[in-house]
Amino acid sequence: MSEPLTPWHEGPPTRDAAEQRAAEVVQQTHALGPRPIDLAAGWDQVLARATTPRPSTQMLVLAGALSVLVGVAGTVLFLRSRVPDVVASSGTQWERSTDGAVQLLQGRLQTSRATSLRVESPQVTILARECRFAAEVITEGTRVTVFEGTAAVRGGDGVERTLGPGEVALWPAAPVISPALALHEEPTPGVACSDTACFERTARGDGLEAEVALFELGRQQALSGQPVRALTLWRESLARFPGGVFEPEVRLSLLVTLAQQRRFPEALDAAREFEAQQGDDPRLDEVRALRRELEWLTTRRRPAP
Repeated sequence: MSEPLTPWHEGPPTRDAAEQRAAEVVQQTHALGPRPIDLAAGWDQVLARATTPRPSTQMLVLAGALSVLVGVAGTVLFLRSRVPDVVASSGTQWERSTDGAVQLLQGRLQTSRATSLRVESPQVTILARECRFAAEVITEGTRVTVFEGTAAVRGGDGVERTLGPGEVALWPAAPVISPALALHEEPTPGVACSDTACFERTARGDGLEAEVALFELGRQQALSGQPVRALTLWRESLARFPGGVFEPEVRLSLLVTLAQQRRFPEALDAAREFEAQQGDDPRLDEVRALRRELEWLTTRRRPAP
């Protein structure tokens, strides 16, 4: 691990101060007048004096001023090479490769000014060209925020997307769900209820009607934008009706909803449980394909130790 990036506000003196000092030295040097020459003494003495070096206070001042000027100019160039353009938040894990790219493993990096930089995370490669942006590796993946300029972001699947000022995107996207696994829009057959209150009353009972009502209540919650509530209901169904008629549907609904919510480790566990307990289900191949994608997403998401 290399040394942490220095926040811009803790860096060396600014270029403006150094350049101001250089300008002052130039002005002082310019104020030094030429050495007076007595033309009445004849050209031989003038030429002899011009070719014979004579130390003087003015010459010493001039030499000193020039040396200071060279030193200030060198300092300006040094400061320009040392001005930091990236700020790492506390706890960020990163390293800089030999080609100048930044490997972001965990945490947040942000550029303090528009800069050209390549940042690689477990999920994406960011190619910034005179861009001010932030990249953050979080539980769900890598979030990229662009403040100024544009950045091209390439995901692990090779697809590239360009982000402009004010745009925020998160990688990886939720995996594609096969139509065979997606939640059905139509009500579950055999349900006697037509409203939520009826489903809730029936779900508190026992037997197949209660199992169907509990599953259907969760399906409605998921389709109406309440996935957390749906997950709670389906987990309750697995606990209350182990080996029930609707267990395959409940497990599939759990798997799909967790994947869509980007809760990849939990979705991966749900996929493996379905394979272990529902080996004869006709949708097993689709579940296996989804499980392989979740394994890839989960592996890519986790930062290196």
